[in-house]
This record gives sequence, structure tokens and C-alpha cells, in this order.
Amino acid sequence: MRNMVIISFVLSLCVGTAWAEAPTGMTNGFIKADFKREIPVPKLKRLLGAGGGYLFMAKQDGTVEAINEETKTVQILAAKDGDNLLLKQPAAAAVEGDTVYVVDSESDQVVMYSLSTSKLLGRFGGKAGGFFGGGDDNALRSPQGVAVREGVVYVLDTGNSRIQLFGVNGVFLQTLELSVAPVAGEAKEVPFKLKEATSIALDGAGRIYVLDTDDSQVKLYGPNGRYIKSLPSVGKPVALSVAEDGVYIADANTQVISKFDHDGKL
Repeated sequence: MRNMVIISFVLSLCVGTAWAEAPTGMTNGFIKADFKREIPVPKLKRLLGAGGGYLFMAKQDGTVEAINEETKTVQILAAKDGDNLLLKQPAAAAVEGDTVYVVDSESDQVVMYSLSTSKLLGRFGGKAGGFFGGGDDNALRSPQGVAVREGVVYVLDTGNSRIQLFGVNGVFLQTLELSVAPVAGEAKEVPFKLKEATSIALDGAGRIYVLDTDDSQVKLYGPNGRYIKSLPSVGKPVALSVAEDGVYIADANTQVISKFDHDGKL
């Protein structure tokens, strides 16, 4: 059976301006997402994300392909560097300038490539530091997501239930401290802590959106890690993207993509 990526999902779930066009219809007062076309991707394992005008696809052999608007493969990011295995289970990708950051959940590291040449630039986050390290206490465990903003790389350290911050060159900066403002007279526990975070995105104000599949919620934090709220439930969220015009969440139960504004209104 062919492996396909449906463009209607890609437009909603990939960060950036990748190939988006103005909506052409309304349904019951909501914007209608019109089907565009399919992209044949043999041996596709996962859609990692978008950036720099490309879609990044993880293949079954661990390599990552960058596909342009004409659906042509323009770059291949190697899974090996000589005898060194770089990518085993690519989970997410993000772009900053000419650098592609690929998170690998099995090798517990982030691998950096040049977008223009596909050349390996370095790797970080693993024990013993990789090329750039912060020590074993800051080592990643089963990382699942990555986002880049204003010179800072945000990595979802899923196995350690935390968000790690690195410089664009891979140097460890800090662990983002997640907190919640106390509410007077409220005994109910606010689920601000991460349990099984699988996707991360940032908006133009620096606010952080994290998809926590264990809680089936998208949690919103301020730039300093202070919990703000969780977006309204959509069922079983499995994919998240933040764009200039809103927040997109895909629900595995209903196969529906819900769009929220940045205030959390559907």
C-alpha cells in the first residue's frame, strides 16, 4: 500500500508559511480546508515538521528527506556518519537559518545538519555530551519535540518530563522551570506538570504550547515557564502546530483538525 501525506493535514499541522493558500469556503461558519493533493512518499515512517520551505520526512531506514513545494526530494539527511549512527528514531525537526535540528528519541540526542548542503554540523543532548554537552544530569531521555525561537532551541525531554533549552550551536543553557500561580481557595490540582509531552510549538509572543498525550491536553506556558491554561479538549490530540493565525490540533478519535485563536477560542 502506498504511503501518502495528505496536504490538507500538512497545511494545518506544519509550522510556518509552507504552501498555505487562502481558504475558499465556509462550513457552518467555520473555515473549510479544501483538499489539495497527495504526496507519494515511499517507505515513509513519520512527518517530522516543516521549515525553510521544506517538509521533513523520516524514512524507515532512519534517513530524513527534505521535500520542496514541487514534492521533490532536495536534500537527504544521513542517518550515519561513517561508522557513527546518528538517527535511529527521528521524532521531530525544526529549522533556524541554515540549520536543521532533528530530534532522535532512541539515540537521545539532537542532530544538526546544514539545510543547504545536508552536511552534519554536530549533535547534542546525549550522555557524555555528544559534540556539545551539559553533563549527564542534563542529558536527554526519549526526546520527542523541538522548536527554535530567537536563538534558543527548545527540546521536549519527554523521558525526564521537562523542557531543555540549548543555544543554536547546541550548548546547554538551562532547564525551563515549569510552575503555576497559586489560586486562593482552590484545592483542585492544576495539571501544569508534563507527563508525556510529544509536541512543542511557540507563538510570536514567546508563549509555549505543549501537547501532553498522557493528559490528552495542549498546555500553554508563558516564556518563563509559568502555566497559563490548557486549551479546550478535542478528544485525543495527536498533533499540534502554531501559526500566525492560530493554533491547530489534530484529534485521532474524530480525525478532525480544530483551529483555536491565541486566546484559546475555537
